[in-house]
Amino acid sequence: MAELSSYHLHLLNTAATNPGVTVWKLMNFQHETLPVYNDAINFLKTSLINVDKDGKVTLSEEGSKVVKERIGEHEQYGCKCTTCEGRGYAVTPLSKDVFDKFQEIIKGRPPPNEDYDQTAMSDADAVIRVGFFHEFGDLLNKELLMIGDFDCLCIAAALTGLPKRIVVFEIDTRLIDFINKVAKEHNLPLEAHTWDVRQPLPEEYQGKFDLFSCDPVETVEGIKLYMSRGTQGLRGVGSTGYIGLTSLEAGKKKWYVIQKILFDMGFVITDCRRSFNGYPDPGYEETYDIYEKLGSTPDCIWYWAACLRVEVVEGPTPIVSGVYDDSKGNIYVDDEAWATGGTKK
Repeated sequence: MAELSSYHLHLLNTAATNPGVTVWKLMNFQHETLPVYNDAINFLKTSLINVDKDGKVTLSEEGSKVVKERIGEHEQYGCKCTTCEGRGYAVTPLSKDVFDKFQEIIKGRPPPNEDYDQTAMSDADAVIRVGFFHEFGDLLNKELLMIGDFDCLCIAAALTGLPKRIVVFEIDTRLIDFINKVAKEHNLPLEAHTWDVRQPLPEEYQGKFDLFSCDPVETVEGIKLYMSRGTQGLRGVGSTGYIGLTSLEAGKKKWYVIQKILFDMGFVITDCRRSFNGYPDPGYEETYDIYEKLGSTPDCIWYWAACLRVEVVEGPTPIVSGVYDDSKGNIYVDDEAWATGGTKK
């Protein structure tokens, strides 16, 4: 057998200490890309684990022996909070009023469009993400810029009554109409405009905001583009950005490049919340490469994103300021995209 890596041992130990775990739930305990995870599962299946037709993982006799010898007994010295799934955040009595209103309003959101790779985080997680904004004083009397917002964080934020103004730039006209309708019906300081991320932020909106939020497509070119557009909207030093980013479609090397991009634009990463927002399947998930690879049906939310908070300490200076040159590369798909932009056609 090839040498077991620390990653392989981590997966084995997690399976050992979580009886009944499936390949989908096991995915939530690790932070590698979908291709790397799939390769690891296939490697372990050669002799160390068994995976049944429903995706349930059990250790083989040899796998149990390896865990005992290399890690220790199965009893886990665990300190992770089970109540909040280890995130440190939940819908609380203080945020429940916003959550209840948001849940009711969001029923009218148009369904996800596969052409735009749209998925939405759970309703509770949208409220939790906004609570993360609020924790750092980034809501009260602030002007917020949303670069694409199928999650409708703009509505959750507006319902708190704290922001001074929220502006959404989005390509989906259905979503724009929905957001503007909600803003009018509920008298919210919220507006949405049609816009393509490949175009510069309109000049009248540049340098006008205290915060930008985006969940970019996870290619390097796409990340440069989305974060540049958000950066164009910020006032200057002290302004902040909140960026949704996965490990499933963005490996460590890509995260390393992203850190460089943020540094070059004048940001420091102040916080990173792992596995912070979960995305239920959007309804066209049978087209995802990962479904075919793992060969079973998910029994849980398996697509989770981290949330990075970044703050301007210099500038900021967007890397992309003009019209994006499509010849530089595909902003939607790369070899790590086994979901979202990586759907099979």
